[in-house]
This record gives sequence, structure tokens and C-alpha cells, in this order.
Amino acid sequence: MDEIMASKKSLNVLFIFSDQHRWSALNCYGNAEVISPAFDRMAEEGVRFTHAMSSCPVCAPVRTTLQTGLHAHQHNVRGNQSPWVGQHFRSLADYFNDAGYETCFIGKAHWGKYMFYDMKWKGGFVPPERRLRWKHWLSTEGHVQYGEKVYDDAGEVLFDGTGVPEATFETGLAFDFIRQCGDKPWIAHLDWGPPHTIQPGPTVKYNDEYYARGRQLNRDMGFNLPDELFVEKDPRLKLLMPQSLLFDIVPQRFLDMYDVDSITVDPNVPEQYRKLARYHYHEYYALITSLDEELARIFEFLRQTGHDRDTLVVYTSDHGDRIAAHCTLEKFRTKSSPHQNSLRVPLMFWGPGLGVGQGKVNQTPFSSVDFMPTLLDCIGVPVDVHLPGESLKNCFMGECREMERHVLLSLDPWRAITDGRYLYAIRSEAKAGPVPVSTRKHAVPPAWTPIHLIDMQEDPYDMQNLLEKPELQAVRERLHTELVRQLIATSDHDFVLRTGLKQRELF
Repeated sequence: MDEIMASKKSLNVLFIFSDQHRWSALNCYGNAEVISPAFDRMAEEGVRFTHAMSSCPVCAPVRTTLQTGLHAHQHNVRGNQSPWVGQHFRSLADYFNDAGYETCFIGKAHWGKYMFYDMKWKGGFVPPERRLRWKHWLSTEGHVQYGEKVYDDAGEVLFDGTGVPEATFETGLAFDFIRQCGDKPWIAHLDWGPPHTIQPGPTVKYNDEYYARGRQLNRDMGFNLPDELFVEKDPRLKLLMPQSLLFDIVPQRFLDMYDVDSITVDPNVPEQYRKLARYHYHEYYALITSLDEELARIFEFLRQTGHDRDTLVVYTSDHGDRIAAHCTLEKFRTKSSPHQNSLRVPLMFWGPGLGVGQGKVNQTPFSSVDFMPTLLDCIGVPVDVHLPGESLKNCFMGECREMERHVLLSLDPWRAITDGRYLYAIRSEAKAGPVPVSTRKHAVPPAWTPIHLIDMQEDPYDMQNLLEKPELQAVRERLHTELVRQLIATSDHDFVLRTGLKQRELF
């Protein structure tokens, strides 16, 4: 970075954001079964964070957090069904626009359920007033369908979901935008849809033939799904059945790179669903390898254009994927729980010409709320003191120092905190809804229960709940105290009032 600053040239930012990529699904994170040479190169030439955490592990809330720098209980997009965030928050694009950058959002947005609240806008097109001031828009509202349409600023369809994988097309759009910028500084927010659980596009009908084929596959493969799911045409089957067995929606050449029978399933998957999980792993790993190919294209493009010396590349994801871990049928392919497969995501910074550390591994806990202050610090923009996160630039620049800190994690009905070693979570037992006036004035019995205390270092699969260990009582008390402190500091009054956590300290 010193080299860039000395030349008075602004650094560029390529922020690559995938969907539902859990931390353990890369070779460079210790999973030798995943084919990921470009990601491995990024780790070897950059800085890899071992404890990057999704602050709210479900799509819309954490994606809104990236745009606002706020926790979900602060920007109020608390789930995928929440209305979109609105225009009144200062966004990441606002800061970069004011700093003289060309700003471009490419790929999946999904900042709340806005396309359903205004039916004038259909098919994933996001109108200009709902783009949070990104100057260039090559995007879709997006969710889980394979081959989402991608639109330009005016709403013209750039990609109809056919021909090439969506991520391949979107990566090409990023190249076009960067070329058009010339000598102007830029930030490209490139949001890939994979490896999220995939579903065929809207033209595919889930008809009798679909359920009959799925039912037969379930029997032939020994997946052990209840037969009545197929008889009753249960919509959960879209997540329970590996869709690549029923539709041609994962490029076959990536599937062929893996021997499904040799894939190792995590020990936290129940025995009855381990074979089914193995086929989910198969398409999940294949999709990650397809993204690896796009990352390799990006490195080559940056080299050819000379931007490998002036561009900070960041890769991460919105949240992880449980893939049957500690599963029920309702939660088979999901996130949203305070478990490591749900919360932990890969995070790497790369910038050989900017002073980014090379081959460094950093164990500092990194939260989704830290991205905005970190990126602003990288381009020399003062960080808003009201933001809950902090700049961790010094963790990947220069000496790459490590920091002791606590990270707040939240998604109703639970809250959690981690110091990078231990993960502590509690659950609200109070009924959702407006907090009664009587509750505001008078103390109420505590309405919360502890969920777990996990040693993340010794137990990456969340197999041992340490809540009752007397030797860890001090750890639990320390984490609980810090959790309540951060809930109050970030104005999570609803949760604190509803549960009775330190209520009297609020007023």
C-alpha cells in the first residue's frame, strides 16, 4: 500500500462475495478433498483468516450488513422475508462515491424482500432507487434459482440464464467494468450465487414426473427420506434431494472431478442421512471448484491488465452451510443456527503490490460488520465512529498483527459471541412481538436459556457442549458478560428486554 500511496494513486478494490460457502470447504482451509488451486494460491500469496464469522448467518441480513456496516438488529433486515433496508442508511457505495471511485455492483444483491413488496418490478430487476447508490448496476435481486437473469442499469436483460454458468457471465461483466474505468479508481462488488443450494429456473415444473423420479432415486440410492414426502409432494424436497441428480444444473465436468463414493462426510451428520449428505457434498464441492476456475480467470485478468499491483482482492461469503450437520429434515440444507458450519466462512485478502502479507494465517475473529470500516481504512476514508465494527487492516497489511477481540453474532431467536476460541450462544424463550409497556417499566423473569459453549479449537464439528463443565465456568461467565455488554452497546434493546438480560441497566 505504501507504494500506491507514494505514487498518489488510489488502490482499487475487487470484493468477491459468494453465497453459502462454509469455511471448511477449501483445500487451503484443511479440506484436501476440495479441488481449489486458485483459492489455495490466494491463501499462499495473501492473508487467510481462520475465524471469519457471519454476523447474522442468513442471506438478506448479512448482505445488508455489508452495505450498511450495521448489525441486523440495527438495520432491521432480520430475515429473508424482511422488507428491504431502505435508502436512509449511508451505504458502502456512498463512501466510495464520495472518495471519487467508480462503483459497480455485479451479481446477486438480495438485500431484503423488495421484489415482492412492489410487484411492478418482477423477475429480479432492482429499480434505481433501491440500489443504495451504486453507480453501475449489473445485477439481479437473486435468490436460489439456477441461472438468474442479470440486468443492466436500465433493466435490459444481459443474461437470460442460459449458455454459460451465471458466475462465468458475471465475472466477465466485472472485467468489462474494470476496463471501462481506465485510470479512474474503482470498486467492483462481485456477488456469485454458488455454492448455495441450487434450484432449477422458473421454467422448470415440479410436476408428477419430478416427484416420481425423486421417489425412485430415494429408494434406489438408499437416501432414507420418508416416502410420504414424495407422495405428498412436500416442497422441502427441493432442498432435501440433490438437484443435480434430477436436473442438468451443475456443469458435469466439475461433478466428474470428484468420486462421490470417496467423499468424507463430517462426523456431525446423523448416520441415516450420511449417504444423502455425500451427494450434497458432491454438488457443493463441484460448485466451489467452478468458482475456483472463475477466481483463476480473475488473477490472469489482473495480471494482463497490470491491476495485480494496484488492486486489493477480497474473497468471502455471506454464511456457511450445515449440509445435514445436527440436522432435522427442516434444517437439512440451511444455515441460521449458532453452529460453526453455519457461522464460519472463508476470508482471504490478496494484494501483492499493496503490502498485503503473503502466506500469512491470522486467527483474529473477523465479523461481517468489520468489512465496511476495514475497506474504508484501506482507501484512506475516516471510519464512522457510530459503526459497530472496526478496521482490521493491520491484520493483513504489513506485520499482519493478531488481535484479541469478541465478535457478536445474532439471528432470532438466538444471540452468540466468540473470542475465536470459544463459541457461546443463548436463546430467547420469550414470545415474539411488540414488547409490552408493562415489560418496559417492570422487571420480568429471565426468558432465555443457554444453548451451548463450544471449544472451536478442539471441536470444529460442535460435538461437545461444554456448558456444564465446572472448569469452564469462568469462561462462560466472561463470554456471557461480554455478550450482554455488546447487545446493550449495539442497541439490541428488543432482545435484552424480551429476555430480561440486565434489563435495569438499560434505563
